[in-house]
Amino acid sequence: MFGALFLVLPAGVLAGLALGYLAYIAAHHAVHHWRIAPGHPLYGLKIRHAMHHRGDEVNFGVVTTAWDRVFGTYRPIRSKPGQI
Repeated sequence: MFGALFLVLPAGVLAGLALGYLAYIAAHHAVHHWRIAPGHPLYGLKIRHAMHHRGDEVNFGVVTTAWDRVFGTYRPIRSKPGQI
């Protein structure tokens, strides 16, 4: 299927899509598997997305809150430590 995209999209567009997807996969892996300390740029992503894995039907997004806001599934991180 992806091979057919090469026939209809310019190479630059395909390269941009591939790099964007690679960045998403890297961030998704990091949020799920790395030990990220408070203060690290990915820490907020990890805490926000962890709310989703707690069983709450919120914060499905890993690298952005845009789609969660569009579909009404965004919930901000609670400000008190230990309340995630």
